[in-house]
Amino acid sequence: MQHPAFKRIGLTGGIGSGKSTFGAMLVARGFALIDADAVARELTGVGGLAIAKVREAFGDSSIALDGSMDRGQMRTLVFSHPQAKQQLENILHPLIRASIADQLKAIKNKGKPLAI
Repeated sequence: MQHPAFKRIGLTGGIGSGKSTFGAMLVARGFALIDADAVARELTGVGGLAIAKVREAFGDSSIALDGSMDRGQMRTLVFSHPQAKQQLENILHPLIRASIADQLKAIKNKGKPLAI
C-alpha cells in the first residue's frame, strides 16, 4: 500500500481570530503544529540565533538586559522607520523559514502525514 503524500496546511487569521485556540485543539487531536510566532520568539529570546545579528544591525539598545531582543525598542523603531522594519525582516525571515523547514522535516520523518 502506498503512503499518502505529506501535506502542509497553513492556519492564518488576524489578531484575536482564534488561531492559537484552534491550533491547540488540533494538537489535542494529535496533529503536528508549527507556530511561526513561537519560532520568532525563540530566535529573538535569550540565546536565540537572531540576537547577534540584531545587535550588529541595530546596536546594544536593541537588546534587553536579559539578552533577548528588546521588543518595545524594536517596535518603536520599525514603526517609525520602514527601512529598519525591512532590515529586521531580512534578519528574521530567513531564520524563521529555516526553522520551520527543519520542523517540517522532523514531522515528516516521524511518519506524520500532515503538519499545520
